[in-house]
Amino acid sequence: MCEGGQLYSWGENNEGELGLGDTVMRTEPNKIVLEKVLQISCGFKHAICRVRGRFYTWGWGDRG
Repeated sequence: MCEGGQLYSWGENNEGELGLGDTVMRTEPNKIVLEKVLQISCGFKHAICRVRGRFYTWGWGDRG
């Protein structure tokens, strides 16, 4: 996450854990299109972020 609240991701993406809407591996940073991100927490194959009182999640959801 950048100072201005922009969010970028890259790396393995087998479960959609990069939040880019696909499962393509990325070797360079790709911007995740959201409003200004306030907080983010990432796990093994998932992530959650807070944007103005809303929460967005993506990635592996096999445990709900």
